[in-house]
Amino acid sequence: MIRHALARGLSSDPVALQADLRVMAERAERVARTLGEPSRQQAVALRALVAGTPTATSIDAALLRGRWLQARHLARAVALAQPALAFDELLVTTRFALHHKPNVCGIHYSWAYKPGGDLCVLRGFRSDQPTAAPLLQGRLGPGHVHGSDLAFAGDRIVFGWARQPDWPPRGADAYELTKLTEPIHLYELDLASGVVTQLTDHRFHNDLEPVYLPDGGIAFASDRSAHSPACDGWENDIADTTLYRLAADRQTLRRLTYQKDVDLHPHLLNDGRIGYLRWEYTERGFWPVHSFWAVNPDGTMADALYKQYLTSYTSVRDVRSIEQSARYGGIAAGHHAQAVGSLVRLHLDSGVNDPRGTELVARGSGPQENGLAAERVAGGGVPETPGYYHAPYGLSDDAFLVSFGFGAPTRFRYRKTDLISNDAGLYFVDTHGNKELL
Repeated sequence: MIRHALARGLSSDPVALQADLRVMAERAERVARTLGEPSRQQAVALRALVAGTPTATSIDAALLRGRWLQARHLARAVALAQPALAFDELLVTTRFALHHKPNVCGIHYSWAYKPGGDLCVLRGFRSDQPTAAPLLQGRLGPGHVHGSDLAFAGDRIVFGWARQPDWPPRGADAYELTKLTEPIHLYELDLASGVVTQLTDHRFHNDLEPVYLPDGGIAFASDRSAHSPACDGWENDIADTTLYRLAADRQTLRRLTYQKDVDLHPHLLNDGRIGYLRWEYTERGFWPVHSFWAVNPDGTMADALYKQYLTSYTSVRDVRSIEQSARYGGIAAGHHAQAVGSLVRLHLDSGVNDPRGTELVARGSGPQENGLAAERVAGGGVPETPGYYHAPYGLSDDAFLVSFGFGAPTRFRYRKTDLISNDAGLYFVDTHGNKELL
């Protein structure tokens, strides 16, 4: 809480701090109207705390900061009482930093990330002391999780795992690094027995970002196509990813999408299709090349859903269906950089290329390239804090789980600050403006 206040410049500005107190009270009252009596009582207590705080010109700064912290704890209790968080366990992935490669090409390689992290079950996330129980606990050796999904019955987890026994990598360029490091493979964890089964084992190509399909199959991204991106120099000798599927028998493997550039971030949509990021240069300029596409689980009817020619921002990444909704949550990001940026809500009501289909939930530092032209969601969304959002999950049209990391002033990537290494946390945010660390 203090760190966010510092990042927003509130702690040294009594007038701004007091204005934020009033905003908190109004926000808590709006949310509490839809909740039970305990939350309404906390909202009333918050309003009384704000009403009893003297004006900024006559109050001690330390006392005002103390009142602000008291108010934040009351506001947090109201925010986390919302029905969207009516569950007790949450599957999360821990990872030691996002990729350090200065281009989106090649981010699917194991050598683009530091080893470390696990699959964890998060409990007690409404409290100040949650617990995260690790599931793999080093059984696969040094490495990192590269995409995961929970089975519909909640009994299994499919995930990509990059083995990294030697770190840092020693190759001189992408070609050498790729030869010297083991590809990413798919694994499945049975939660009842704890048994981990390896599903793929290609000698040269990476399989990652798996997602369960309704028929028992698994869709995933892979560079098995063995074609390379139409940009960069020869030293960036890397392969593109497209989408594949592994059948329910865990033996039959086939390709789902065909194109000359990149398909990434597959997710099962509410209507049964697979949504994904398509990066292609066909009939468009350099910047608006990252679109939201969908394909049937059998590989038919691949087509753009949103932003096929929209130029109001560069890329929309990691798009998922919002639970029980026709809308989607995603990240408005840059072209070259990581899949981090602003948290946006998408709808297709007005067409595939209408900029009104992008609604801003939380800008943060915004996309690292090319800006973002989007109206805020009704309710205003989250106040700006320098930093970047990534990996969104829509619990409802108004509530999201999302990772957030503060910007690093001393590190730059494509004109804007980069994320601080190992600094991202899991947050609950909503369109009312709540942002709570879990």
